[in-house]
Amino acid sequence: MTDLVLSSKVRIGRGIEKQYGYGFMITYANGRRIVGHSGTFPGIGARLDMYLDHGYTVEILSNYDPYITQAIGNRIREWVAGY
Repeated sequence: MTDLVLSSKVRIGRGIEKQYGYGFMITYANGRRIVGHSGTFPGIGARLDMYLDHGYTVEILSNYDPYITQAIGNRIREWVAGY
């Protein structure tokens, strides 16, 4: 069941390898899979990234503007996955 939930179902956009599964975004960075989800609202931000091929899970929660959560998550993604 875990493989079913974490596998991609629908391709999103063009160019960058992004797909959507059952509630999770699946992104490929340098050929390695990152599965997660984020949510924002004014004054609130949350992001979950599971680096399945690297063995890391990152959860970021913030009571600041959503931009902060995404900026921190993107920087961590650069460090872990080189993306």
